[in-house]
Order: sequence, then C-alpha cells, then structure tokens
Amino acid sequence: MQKESQNIDWDKLIDLLEKPVDEQQVLAGALSTEEQALFARLQQVKNDQLLTGALQLDAAKAWVHIMEKEDRAAPVRRIAINWKKWVAAASLLFIAGTAWWLYTRFSINGAINNLQTVEKAMANHEPASKVQLVTAGGQTIVLDTATQLREKDGTLIHLQQGTVAYENSEHAKGDASLINTLIVPRGYLYNLVLSDGSKVWLNADSKISYPVRFDKAERKVTIEGEAYFEVVHNDKWPFVVHAGNTATKVLGTSFNIKTYGKKVYTTLVTGSVLFTPPGNAKAVKLTPDHQTVFNVGNGNTETRKVFAGDFIAWKDDDLVMTKMTLAELAEMLERRYDVQISFAEEKLKNIEYNGALHLTNSIAEMLKNFEQTSNIQFAVKDKTIVILPANGK
Repeated sequence: MQKESQNIDWDKLIDLLEKPVDEQQVLAGALSTEEQALFARLQQVKNDQLLTGALQLDAAKAWVHIMEKEDRAAPVRRIAINWKKWVAAASLLFIAGTAWWLYTRFSINGAINNLQTVEKAMANHEPASKVQLVTAGGQTIVLDTATQLREKDGTLIHLQQGTVAYENSEHAKGDASLINTLIVPRGYLYNLVLSDGSKVWLNADSKISYPVRFDKAERKVTIEGEAYFEVVHNDKWPFVVHAGNTATKVLGTSFNIKTYGKKVYTTLVTGSVLFTPPGNAKAVKLTPDHQTVFNVGNGNTETRKVFAGDFIAWKDDDLVMTKMTLAELAEMLERRYDVQISFAEEKLKNIEYNGALHLTNSIAEMLKNFEQTSNIQFAVKDKTIVILPANGK
C-alpha cells in the first residue's frame, strides 16, 4: 500500500482538480491507473453536499478560499502553493475516507451520491395516504374530497378541514348498529366530534370505530393507535373505550389512550376512569395525573404517577421528551411524517433526549433541529432517512 501511495503525484492531481471540467477530461488520460481511480473518487467527493455536510465542512467554499489566498500570496507563491495543495489533498483524503465509511456502512451498490441530503430528498414530501371515513354501508370516502354527508338514518355529518363532526341533537340516542370508522394514516392528525358532543383527537396511524348514534345503555367506541378524549359528562350514560382486549369506562372526563406496539397506555387528565384488563384481572381506578401501562405480552398492569400534560401534548403538535431514546423518537417521527427511518449503528438508538419542541409540517426542518442539538446527522437513501454519527464518529 505504501508503494502505491508513493506513485501518486499529488501536485498533479490537485492541479487537475482546479481546472475546468472539459480540460480535466482531456488531461486525466495521462494519469496512471491508480491516479485515475483516486482522481475520479476525489472529483466525486469534492462536490458531494451530503458527505461534506456530514463532516460540517463546505468543500466548495474551502476550495475557493484556498485559491483566493494563493492568488494574493504572490511573493511566496511557490512555497504557498505546495503547502496549500498538501492541505487540500489531505482534506479531500479525509472526506474520501468518510465517503468510503459511508459506502461500506450502507452497502450502496452504485455511486456514493445515491445518498441525498434531507433538504433535497424531502423538499416536497407528502404522506402516501389520505384520511378516510368508512360509512355504515361500506363506502370509503376520502375526506379532502367532501364537505357534508348524510348517513342511512338521516344523521348529518359535517366534514371540515381536519375535523369530522356528527349532528348533535336532543335525539342523539338511537340505533347503535350503524357503525362508522375514521382512519387516520401516517402523516396526519385529525379531530372527531361524536353525536353526543364528545370530542376525540386522533394521532397519526390510528383508527376509531363508533356508532353514528349511541344506544341508550352506553356510549361505546373502539380504537387502534392513539386518541385523546374529552367526554361529555352523563352519570347515567357511561362511555366505554375498547383498545385491544382492554376497556376504559368513564362517565365524563378527559383522558388519553395509546396502543402502539405491545403496551396499552391509559393516562387520566381530569375526572376518573376505570381501566379493565382482559380476563379476570382486577380493574384499576385512575385519578388525574396517573397512568396504567398494560403489557399485552404478559398481561401485567402497572400504575404510575405522571404529568398528564406531557402525554397529550401531541394533539397540539407539541413533543415532550423525558429520557426519550432516539429509537422511540424515530418511531414517532415515522408515524407523524409518514417516513421510513433506519440507523447506521445500533448504539445510536440509545441516545436519550429531554426537552420539548413544536412539530412543524416539514420533516426536513425537524431533522435539522435535531442535527443542531445532537451529535448525529441525517441522510436519505432510496426514500429512507438514515441516522448516522456526526463527523463519522
């Protein structure tokens, strides 16, 4: 390897890199095989925004700066040229080494520039699916294409920006056999006003099924994903939320239920709820700022004291992080923005975050915020966001 390095004419390569592209193509033919391979690699890396960005370097500006200083230093031009070219060569070798690390890390079958910056790749990113309402008759309606519907029993459904609202009247109790389902895919948050006036906020990648009108015995809904409820109080008309095999019964209160993964989290904000696990397990009565965590795998239920506001911040597009790992954060961002995220190294998943921030509509903007406050970088390969260490460390 040392012998090959001694055959490289660095002055010639750096001189060639400074020339116009068309002239480079002509003169490159005079290089040795080793020099041609290295020159091609240096050409590619020199202008690669992703690689220089990952190193927090701006190759173009650095290159111009070197050349400008060289032009001003006429009296010592010969010495300055050699020193500056050595620095330029060393810098490019350092960047090229990082390029090779990225290449082997992600097993890219092709040019290194298959990796893109998040700003470029996600500039026009939109969720793949739309919010849908499935009616009692089985009709699926995309909610950005309608403003008003009427169900079989005559109930009027208002469709506004980000909200589905059912007609609320003195005759809200009726036939509970007409079931509607609201499907909120990744990339969206949505609101629902039920026929009794109760309000529901649905997080991304969630679904709720409910009667167009509740029957006289109880108000019953079923959810998947995550939802925050503000239930209209009625001592004689219980409200029951089914999530998986669990049930949460209330009379009038506000609470949050999250069912992503293998645990069901029930967090009480105001009032009281009765959480009932499946089987013969004992029901748990919650008071405000308490949470049950039901483990679907082993059937255990844990009750703990929390600050409930942290667990409902999502409905206002806010994120509160308390020892949140980067793995957990990535899962949340995948749902919220309908993206795919992978890790360059497993150890990155264990990075913890504490703090709060507001989620904007731009995934690129959010990732930039995390880059500025963390020792990580983001890149995009084949529409997948890749998390890698800053500076290749």
